[in-house]
Amino acid sequence: MKIMPLIRNGDLNPVSQEALREEFEKAGRYGEIRIGEAHLFYRGFLRVRFVPLTDCERIYLRVEFGEYGDLPLHEHYIVVRTKQGREALLRLERPDDAKEVMECLKNHGCKVALGKEKTE
Repeated sequence: MKIMPLIRNGDLNPVSQEALREEFEKAGRYGEIRIGEAHLFYRGFLRVRFVPLTDCERIYLRVEFGEYGDLPLHEHYIVVRTKQGREALLRLERPDDAKEVMECLKNHGCKVALGKEKTE
């Protein structure tokens, strides 16, 4: 399994694939997202993507509402904004997983701002 950067920004990644794989295996799992010591991983259908937590400026939960016919839909995303200003939406199947990701990051000790910015 090859682990690729979540957001391509042209920077070379100094971490080896072996080290990423090892951290991925040890990371706490919350649905499609895993949180390791230094990286946040997102497992899609065929690939695993990562972003170093030190590159993250803000991480927050976004819930989008819609309808499919008569059925209401609630899509839960973890939004990762990097210090370069790029954003990635990480879709989660279960709402509980999204809440657990935010709680884990709150207790993680990484210095990433959590929650949506307040606008006035």
